[in-house]
Amino acid sequence: MFNKIKNLSGLLGLAALVIACGGADKFTTKSGAEVSYIRNGEGEKPSDGQILTMHISYLNENGNALFNSVEAGGGRPLPMLYNDSAWQTQGVLYEVFRELKKGDSVQFKMTAEALFEDTFGTQLPDSIKRGSLITFNCSLVDMMSEEQYQEEQMALQQAEMEKMQMEAEGQIIVDGEIIDKYLADNNITAQTTESGLRYVITKQGTGATPTPGSMVNVHYLGTTLAGEKFDASYDRGEPLQFVIGRGQVIPGWDEGIALLNTGAEATLYVPSSLAYGPRGAGAAIKPNEILKFEVVLVGIEQM
Repeated sequence: MFNKIKNLSGLLGLAALVIACGGADKFTTKSGAEVSYIRNGEGEKPSDGQILTMHISYLNENGNALFNSVEAGGGRPLPMLYNDSAWQTQGVLYEVFRELKKGDSVQFKMTAEALFEDTFGTQLPDSIKRGSLITFNCSLVDMMSEEQYQEEQMALQQAEMEKMQMEAEGQIIVDGEIIDKYLADNNITAQTTESGLRYVITKQGTGATPTPGSMVNVHYLGTTLAGEKFDASYDRGEPLQFVIGRGQVIPGWDEGIALLNTGAEATLYVPSSLAYGPRGAGAAIKPNEILKFEVVLVGIEQM
C-alpha cells in the first residue's frame, strides 16, 4: 500500500491540481531540478517510517492535465511511506519529496522519460513526446505514523458508512412513498415486509416453499414503475436459476421469492435499497430506481 510512487501509476487519471499561490522561494536538487515554492509551509520535515499524505498533479508541455490526485482520490490525498535512504537514489521526484516539510506546495519540471520510465517504471505513453517537459505539482498535506494513518482511515470509513446508512434510510422512506402512491393510483392492495418490499400474490401455488439454500427456478418480467421493460427470462426461453439467500440476486428477490410456494405467481415492488441502489445498473436501471417484477416460482430443485 505504501510502496514507491511508481507502483501508483495505475491510478493515473486526467485533471489538474489547483493550489493557492504563495511564496516565491526556490531550491535546486542535486540533479539540477529547480523547484519553486507555491506555498512555503511552516511544519516540520517527516522522518523515516512515517506515512506522508500528498496531493499530486502533473501536466504535459501543452499544459494539459495528465493526473490529479484530488479528483482521482475523491478529494483524499495519496499516502506513501517515507524512506529516506531509498529516496536518495530514486530520481528527481524523490529528491524533491525529501526536501518537503508539512504544508509545502511546490512546482518543478522534469523530462517525460524521468517521470514515466525512471520513476513510474512504465513505457512513455504514445501521447507524450520523448524529451518533452512535464510540470509537476505536489503538496505535503500531513505526516503520521502508520498506526495513526490506519486509525484515521478507519474513522473515515466509519463516517462514510454512517453517511451511506443515513442516505439509504432516507431513500427507503422516499421509495416507500412512491410505491404506495403507485399502488393507490392503480387500486392495488399489496403486502409490505419489514424491509420495505411490497408484494402481491396473484396466484397461489400448490407446492413447497423455498428456504435459505434452496435452488429455485423463476420466470420473470422486469420493468420500472413507468412500465419500461429492462429484462425478462421469457426472452431467453428458460427461467432464472439461483440459490435463495446466497446474494446471487438482488435482496428484493432473495426475500420476495422466499415468500412464494411452487407454482405461485406474484408481483414484487422492489425499492431501490433492495435492488441496485444509488449506482443503478447500466443505462436501463437508473440510480435509486424502483423496480417491478412479475414472477412465477416454477420449481425448487434439491441441492
